[in-house]
Amino acid sequence: AAAFALGAIVAPPDAIAATAVLNQMDVPRPLVSILEGESLVNDATALTAYRVAVAAAVSGSFVLGQAATDFAVVVVVGVAVGVVVAVVVGWLWARLFDPPVEVTLSLVIPYLAYLPAEQLHGSGVIAAVTAGLYLGFRSSRIMAADSRVLSSGVWSIVTFLLNGFAFL
Repeated sequence: AAAFALGAIVAPPDAIAATAVLNQMDVPRPLVSILEGESLVNDATALTAYRVAVAAAVSGSFVLGQAATDFAVVVVVGVAVGVVVAVVVGWLWARLFDPPVEVTLSLVIPYLAYLPAEQLHGSGVIAAVTAGLYLGFRSSRIMAADSRVLSSGVWSIVTFLLNGFAFL
């Protein structure tokens, strides 16, 4: 269990470093977005594996088959909740025409996905990532241009603040 937990801790790549390198190499933006999304999925998977490993360590027994089954259930529940939240929010978003309300909703979506997934004993992180990737992919179809511009500015500030606090 301890080795499994250590593997989960060191597994995720550094997404910020990868993005910085890709931006210096003048890689097309769609490819950078795909790699950033893949990095988010890797982070969520590592956190989920860590959660399973800690549960095995606390219980005092580690059975690979049981850990794999637990991991699969946690991931499937997380993805399912993320998709359901994304579809419902996407439907709602397509009917809103108020940029500040739409941006506020975008700030709440990760919590709307995370909390129910955790209540269902799934991965809240995977649910939030799933909802974010789905809605990010569909945003050009369901959000007006002025809402996307405002959202981009707000999320740039949020990202800057979170990255700044990560280095502290």
